[in-house]
Amino acid sequence: MSAWATTTSTRRCRSRQDARELDEEPARALGRTMARLHEHAERWRPPEGSSLPRLDAPLFGDADLLSNAPGLEPRERSVLAEAAERAADAFERLHRGAELRAIHADLHGGNLKWHGGRLAVFDFDDCGFGLPVLDLAISTFYLRGGDPAPERALLAGYAERAALPEASAADFEALVAARQLLLANALLSSSTASLRAQSLGYVRTSIGRLEHWLRTGAFSRVVP
Repeated sequence: MSAWATTTSTRRCRSRQDARELDEEPARALGRTMARLHEHAERWRPPEGSSLPRLDAPLFGDADLLSNAPGLEPRERSVLAEAAERAADAFERLHRGAELRAIHADLHGGNLKWHGGRLAVFDFDDCGFGLPVLDLAISTFYLRGGDPAPERALLAGYAERAALPEASAADFEALVAARQLLLANALLSSSTASLRAQSLGYVRTSIGRLEHWLRTGAFSRVVP
């Protein structure tokens, strides 16, 4: 699947090479680009003899290391178990009878660059068959830093080109929270010693965010 791009008319965006920080305008451009990718994916199939994984569960088929993560207290394990169950329920509900298509599954500023006034997408390593709403939820995870404007811009940009995928507010929040589960689990499986050394701290940060989601119904990376 080739990387697509979308045009933008602002001088500020044209001059920016790295799209790592997504404020309103880059987030809107990402929404438009994501919708183009999803339109393309409706007609795209893997070449004969190749395949892509199904992204129809919170951990994307990875082994569950979180449930047995060392050094956690019983209360912390309880939070992880409840979050995993609620996220799995949402995935099951949304995927019931749904038609999957190829999605990028890692659309954040670190995988975007500006080139000639166009937003270029790269790093398709996590690409798989899933639901378009999952792409939106994953990008939303990285925008949940306190200011709601970039998230609104992401959705508005997508809606400029295509209808927003259907999902209840609760299920969408569960998909956003599932990204936290995936990232914490992936860190535990890292073969890099320096990353493994950070894993317990990150798991505890993840637990705080997930506990906030379970209590309020809204996921945030900024927890009071």
